[in-house]
Amino acid sequence: MTMTSETDKSTEGFPATAEVSSIAGRYSNHIQMSYQQEEFILDFFARGPGQNAHVARIFLHPGHAKRLAAVLQGLLEKYDATYGQQTPEAMATPVRKRASKRKLGRKRASGR
Repeated sequence: MTMTSETDKSTEGFPATAEVSSIAGRYSNHIQMSYQQEEFILDFFARGPGQNAHVARIFLHPGHAKRLAAVLQGLLEKYDATYGQQTPEAMATPVRKRASKRKLGRKRASGR
């Protein structure tokens, strides 16, 4: 199968071209970040039993890194307002397991 490029207009009004394989979603549950004078480096990994895959590396100009940090902060505030404030430790547990624990707790509370 041959991967083709797709062109889409960004919000800035200029075309962006990407390989289809590069825009497919990838799961990551671990990130390592570092910086140099001219760039920030974000390495994303998928880790688990028998799995330790490097899934992506992103290089950001410091100005873009600051904008990303500001956008993430705003999104986290909206997330907390919608779902309740979460600590980083609580968020380390996958969502499915947290949901199962909540259901289990309700069943115990209701006597089921």
